Amino acid sequence: MNFLLSQISHICNRKILLLRKEEIMNQELIKNNIVFRLISKEEFAHIEKQAEQEPRSRFPYQKWNDLYLIYKSMIPNPLNGYVVTLLITDIIMKELGLSNTELFEFAQKNTPKRTGVVLCGLDEISKDINVPAVIPTDTDVWHFPMEKQSPILLSNHNGLNASALILCDSVMDKIIKHYNTSVLYILPSSVHETIIYPDSANILISKFKNKIHDANRNPSLVPSGDRLSDHIYKYTCATKTFEML
Repeated sequence: MNFLLSQISHICNRKILLLRKEEIMNQELIKNNIVFRLISKEEFAHIEKQAEQEPRSRFPYQKWNDLYLIYKSMIPNPLNGYVVTLLITDIIMKELGLSNTELFEFAQKNTPKRTGVVLCGLDEISKDINVPAVIPTDTDVWHFPMEKQSPILLSNHNGLNASALILCDSVMDKIIKHYNTSVLYILPSSVHETIIYPDSANILISKFKNKIHDANRNPSLVPSGDRLSDHIYKYTCATKTFEML
């Protein structure tokens, strides 16, 4: 536990978001705030390079199509309302008594609980904002469009790092129920949100891919640090599987 303490203390001091050590060392506090995030290969390479400089900072991850899945704990600071974001390393995972599979399964269930879910019809959202301006922290927003074939935008309460919500069965099951379709198409508009279309005869994969490609190269639309992928993903509802297109 000594390394765990020193690692967390270092992160807290660096971020100037200090918590009492007894709060940070509470394993249940760390575990209960674990979420996963989808990141680009470029961001993954940056994190991996930092970890190579300190062997004890090796971290669990999963390759997911052209992206990577990593784990973090969003530890709340009751003193000022801020959050200390802690990368889950191999050592922390071991201290928590979790295997790689258990870590994924826990994060899959916990992420929507910890970050919340905000879903809105894409056509109903202002071009200047991604999510409604005011959202109670304990309330999810499931604002499906009236038109069944209209796309939706999926994000979370603070509109940050929400793309991994597509990997949460509890979220996708509600989307499937609304559309009553066998296939969904997911556009990774950024690390912060995804756009989801139900299958229809009007779906043009090449058009979608061109739009994503162009948006990712326009910093006014998608800042370089927010880029996720140039691909779109086909989600087969019956098997809950993804195919990169």
